[in-house]
Amino acid sequence: MRQTVLRLIGSHLRDDVPVSWQRCDLEFTRAVLDGADWRRARFTGGDIIFISTDEVEFAEGSSVYSG
Repeated sequence: MRQTVLRLIGSHLRDDVPVSWQRCDLEFTRAVLDGADWRRARFTGGDIIFISTDEVEFAEGSSVYSG
């Protein structure tokens, strides 16, 4: 079930999709995002919150920008 939800989120964060979630606020506090394939996903125009009580790791080759 979790993989289905992650796939759905990723598909709505890509350019040129009929229904875009790119301008939505997304809150992933304490979410387990293992196995998420968000290649070509763009988090733009909204607040994206990742808060964890544990260490956070991003896979090699990941791009994470903060501004």
